[in-house]
Amino acid sequence: GVHARHAIVCETRRDAAGVSVPSGLLASSPLLRTLTVLPLSTVCRFSDDFAADCGVLRRCSFVDAAPPGVAQLPESDAPVDFCDRCLSGCTSLVDADFAPRFSSRVRSVGSFFLSGCTQLAHVGLERFHGISSLGEGFLMRCT
Repeated sequence: GVHARHAIVCETRRDAAGVSVPSGLLASSPLLRTLTVLPLSTVCRFSDDFAADCGVLRRCSFVDAAPPGVAQLPESDAPVDFCDRCLSGCTSLVDADFAPRFSSRVRSVGSFFLSGCTQLAHVGLERFHGISSLGEGFLMRCT
């Protein structure tokens, strides 16, 4: 059977385009309960299919706190992009916590970002007040 990971701390990676969260990171975690992205303060891109098919995602924390023993990195002012299908297939997204400064850096949301998400509650997307681009099918099938 499938062994769900109930919590994950997501490590970022750096390349020529900046710091990103890898593609397919959560593709095989159908009952993920808690996601914490660290260190968020430097992230500028969430790659395609970052959490595709992760199923239920509760208490999704996009926060800035560094883990114990790790130095806190300086905040970035770089714009943040959520790429295509970033959370597609995530059938339930509840109680997402987007750090306020991070939220203000979000500039674009790709196509089908939350397509297939039939339950969306307490996510706080209204904090993304700097968005200049929303992709097609952004909330398709969201009831």
